[in-house]
Amino acid sequence: IGEGRCGMKESKNAKILNQFLRPILLVMGILALTILCVLGITSYRAFQNQIRKDSQAESELIAKNVSAFISEAYALSEELANSPDILTMETDVQTPILEDCVSRNDYLELLYIQDTTGMQTGRSSGELADRSTRWWFQQVTADKQPFVSKSYYSVNTGMPCASVFFPMYDNGNFIGVFATDIKLDYLVSMVNEYSDTDTDKIVFIIDGEGNIVAHPDATYIEELYNY
Repeated sequence: IGEGRCGMKESKNAKILNQFLRPILLVMGILALTILCVLGITSYRAFQNQIRKDSQAESELIAKNVSAFISEAYALSEELANSPDILTMETDVQTPILEDCVSRNDYLELLYIQDTTGMQTGRSSGELADRSTRWWFQQVTADKQPFVSKSYYSVNTGMPCASVFFPMYDNGNFIGVFATDIKLDYLVSMVNEYSDTDTDKIVFIIDGEGNIVAHPDATYIEELYNY
């Protein structure tokens, strides 16, 4: 009888202990799960923030390179547009200078000069032609302001390009328009350098109109894919 009562008491104590431990274990389990979730979310956010910081730093570096590239082309165009030899508006004088400049600068596709009527007086290659109806000639002759065009696809190079246009003056008199076509394949080589297809890291550049001007996948460039 004594052993029976003792067994019943132990069983009752075990039941009470079990009922007491269950809530504690449940609370501990929920707490552990909550901690893991918090740590996971914190780690994920930290990872995202790091990606943003790395991407921002890389974007700023690429932006500086793009700016330097365009600035160089702009400065060269400005220098040529104000060159005394170019300002002669004589084809025999202008042509050798334009040809030599293109041969020494890989990023240049074409240099060309128009007089006030729109007729070309000099080209680095190709035949002289009338450009009086072109929008850029009309814009420069009306505004008398230099500018860089939006990007466009060049049939000649199969690559995106942009152009720089400068009004030309001789002793304060407007005498023509200097134009520079820039090849943007340098930007393509740059994004290829920063991209890593093995890790699905794709770096690309779009212009102010949303068109892709540099992408590791040439299809996007050929189609001038717009974001």
